[in-house]
Amino acid sequence: MRVFIFNSFSLVLLIKIGCNEHGKQTSDYHNRTVEVKELFSITSDQNDIPEQKLTFSELGRTVVSDDGIIYSVDPWQSIIYKFDNQGNLLNTLGGEGRGPGEFQSIYGMAILDDGKLFAYDYMLARAITFQSNGEIGETITMDFSSSTKWFRMLSSNSILMPMLKNDYIIHEFDIDQQEITESLIHEADVFETDQKFSSLLSSMMEGSAIALNDNLVAYTPEVYEGEIFIYERMDNEWQMREKLSGYQNIEKSYSIHETTSETHNKASYSSIHPEGQGLIGIEIHSRSRGLYLLNNGRFAHTYWRDADDEKTSLNFVVEIFDFQKGRLEKFGVIEELNTGFPPDNDIVWVDKEGYLYVTESNNQPALKKLLVVLGMSIEEVIITIQWLRADQLWQRSRI
Repeated sequence: MRVFIFNSFSLVLLIKIGCNEHGKQTSDYHNRTVEVKELFSITSDQNDIPEQKLTFSELGRTVVSDDGIIYSVDPWQSIIYKFDNQGNLLNTLGGEGRGPGEFQSIYGMAILDDGKLFAYDYMLARAITFQSNGEIGETITMDFSSSTKWFRMLSSNSILMPMLKNDYIIHEFDIDQQEITESLIHEADVFETDQKFSSLLSSMMEGSAIALNDNLVAYTPEVYEGEIFIYERMDNEWQMREKLSGYQNIEKSYSIHETTSETHNKASYSSIHPEGQGLIGIEIHSRSRGLYLLNNGRFAHTYWRDADDEKTSLNFVVEIFDFQKGRLEKFGVIEELNTGFPPDNDIVWVDKEGYLYVTESNNQPALKKLLVVLGMSIEEVIITIQWLRADQLWQRSRI
């Protein structure tokens, strides 16, 4: 039995899942219980290193190793903070600059198979690795002019990299060769765009991908439409194997706003109008926040969606998929994380045991580790009881 010590709140939320015009449920799920418990909260005033007196102004992009070591980026100082599995500060890496081990803009990170930290700098078009003791490793050239954020290991020496390049959106980057060696997913497979605005819409396709095993990859674009794409390597070629449906079929995942002088106030992306006059803005109604590999043949997907048609608030949703059985296993709307737009909190990581890591960027920036238990719906409980009774009758009939 595992025992946890909780230092803050413990609550059980009884949630009635509802939908606005942007989505419809794919199943009759109602009254699903979601239990949320905070394990620890990291704030700058409690995690100073006395010798350096460094405090973070914000924590953003985060990765967590299999043994619970947390790496989180302060984007304003180009510093990576390293915490142990209890949230205690161990070290700081990087810092602003152009020299060895320094950064201009840390866009993405990954934990390599050998335990090194891989950190990608968009402005300097390179990645830097760090040993577990904090020593600077190698500098890797990545001159792609890409602001990609999501990196995941595919094999011992290669990573999955979302980036729109030559009409493909997911690529395999070989760390040793320092180049793209294979392109996996074609943009036409997963996203249909309005040709008039294709250049801007393409920026929303990159999304995230994870390796489920050596020959299986899960992918979703940043604009989430309620489907996870599963690709399989067969005869040295990647082919779409299936689509896994989430709990909602999202009918309207984004809107296009054309304005004359100012960008629409709900737009996440904006650009000069392709016809040369005015601006266009892309308002996202359902935005993926990442895919994460779990134990026991499962993976998690997190996203936020508009809670209402006016976008006065956002709901965070967690979906758990069983990729061995090819289906959605469970889900929950985490009402405790509800936020306004633009969001002042975000789910930045889910570790293999299913713990959520959430950043807050309000008056007191923080990184929190949460235990979220997605309980069964009433319908599932009834079905389970009925199944157990049927199984007991069958067992008795054998005696």
